[in-house]
Amino acid sequence: MQPKDRTIAQESWWRRVGVAGALGLPVLFAARSLSFGDGALQFFAENWLYYAAPYGVAFLAHKFVPFVRSTFLTPALLAVSGVLLFFRCWIWWFVPGREGPIAWLLYPPACAAVLLLVWMATHVHARLTNAKAGGW
Repeated sequence: MQPKDRTIAQESWWRRVGVAGALGLPVLFAARSLSFGDGALQFFAENWLYYAAPYGVAFLAHKFVPFVRSTFLTPALLAVSGVLLFFRCWIWWFVPGREGPIAWLLYPPACAAVLLLVWMATHVHARLTNAKAGGW
C-alpha cells in the first residue's frame, strides 16, 4: 500500500497478527476438542461453525455498515476471540462436565452483546473524530 507521494505507508502489523490469531482460535478449539473425545471427527465442522459464527457476523457488519469500515473489524474480531477464550476457560474449569453443552448456549448472546458494544464504541469514536476534524 503506497500513498500518492511514493512513500511507504505504515500499516500496522499488529492488526494483521491480531486478525490471524483471532481467526485461528475457533479452528484451534474445534481441533482441540477432538482429542478429548467430546467432539468426534464427524462433529468437527459443526463445532467450528458454532465457534466461528460470531466472526462471520463481524465480517458481515464490516462489509455492510459503511461508517465503521476502518475501525470495526479488528476490535470486533479480538473481542469475539476474548469471549470465545473466556467461555472455553469457564467451561473447562468451572462448569461440571455434564452441564458444558448447556453452558455453551450462552455463547451466541454473549458474542452479540460484545459485538454491539464494540459497534457502539467504534460509532462514538468515529463521531468524535469527525467532530474534532470539523465535519460534524
